Amino acid sequence: MEHKSKSTFAGKSTIRWTLEESGLLTVEGKGKIGDYDCGRNPSAPWGDVKEKITMVCIQEEITEIGINAFRDCENLERVVLLHSVKKICAYAFWGCENLVQVETDRKEFRYIFDKREYRNKRGCREEDTVVFGLESFHGVPWSRERWGGFYIQGDCLYVTFAGEERELTVPEGVRVLKSYSMNHLDVDSVTLPGTLEIIEDFAFSSSRVKRQMILPESVTKLDHYALADSSIVWQDSSILKKLFGNPRRRKEEERKRFPSYFHQYQVSLKGKKAYGKFRKLQVTKNWPPRKADGSFSSYVMTTALDVGESVYKRIRKGNIVLCVSYEDNRVICVKSFAWDGYYELPNEYLMYPVMDEDDGLCPWRDSFTYQEKEDIVWAFEDFDGEELTEKGVLRNLHPDSHEEWFWSSDSGNYGGPLELRFLSMWLSLHPEVTVDSTEDNLERDKFRWFVSV
Repeated sequence: MEHKSKSTFAGKSTIRWTLEESGLLTVEGKGKIGDYDCGRNPSAPWGDVKEKITMVCIQEEITEIGINAFRDCENLERVVLLHSVKKICAYAFWGCENLVQVETDRKEFRYIFDKREYRNKRGCREEDTVVFGLESFHGVPWSRERWGGFYIQGDCLYVTFAGEERELTVPEGVRVLKSYSMNHLDVDSVTLPGTLEIIEDFAFSSSRVKRQMILPESVTKLDHYALADSSIVWQDSSILKKLFGNPRRRKEEERKRFPSYFHQYQVSLKGKKAYGKFRKLQVTKNWPPRKADGSFSSYVMTTALDVGESVYKRIRKGNIVLCVSYEDNRVICVKSFAWDGYYELPNEYLMYPVMDEDDGLCPWRDSFTYQEKEDIVWAFEDFDGEELTEKGVLRNLHPDSHEEWFWSSDSGNYGGPLELRFLSMWLSLHPEVTVDSTEDNLERDKFRWFVSV
């Protein structure tokens, strides 16, 4: 009999696994099965023999199954979870196309983004529930058998289990398509219900639908990034015009929001050099010139300050512009922009940092993308500068979100190491703000996507 037994370490957990000749993989230990094939994490320890796995048994005292743990185990047919398993993380069983049976004595499986609503329902007990993450069961027959084609709670659709279906019809009664609810589809058509009202950001991210989709007249909100990274075209309809209007006319109307004085506001550098070569950008107010008699004269209004245009010009001149975003006293991401002379576009480096016990700050995920001028200019909504000056920020955000923008004449040394050094300096001056660990990020289910400014 073939028999393999090894021990692996996942954070503070020690996981032991055994693969028998019959194809039974037994995993035991205490704590969490680690996250694999995710950034800095290694591949799963059974990755070299995953084609031989037909059954997985998770023993008592294992509490979580980590990201990508059994991804693409194509011959896996059955999974047995003992009662201690309470969470299955993102992509854990992605692509297990022959998995038809998942056994546990817990009564419920709940999707991670439905967890908060579930907690508030009377009579629901977490100790009887397995929580599963983003696309944990993507392409798995068991999930389609359990929930049909869709995981729906109330009037919200959270997850789609398309399988090999080529034409999808979302059931009537669904009012909201939640974020990531229909991502990674590859189908011929999708028919949306007449009850649909809201389509959230990233609802169709990374999806491909061959035929044009029809937007129901009932839709009142279509978030800007609902089709991020997708290959989908809406059929022209009155509802699209109602939601978005004429983009050209909208921009012309925004340009009419001129200040009462010519160059009344400007983007300037904060005097104190607290961040080395970087200087904080802020919106300040220009006072009109004083006359000989001591009174102030009005400027002749000929143009408005466009904050986004000012930021773009600094990038265009070869400077680095950097932004730190944080929320609830936790850093969300760090973006930096530098000019690419070959493509004549701003090059954006987007980094989601984590705090590592051994290495200090390091990227969790990062990406380089190019930005069109308009992507930067139109990210700034207040063109007269007054509200931005009052709030002490460069652009308007949700009250719980904050950004600080910086400029440097040091056009070299661009990319990850620069941002990490700058962030360390910034954090030293903001002790109330912290950076999550990788485990914190995954626990909070911040499955972030790379989008524009």
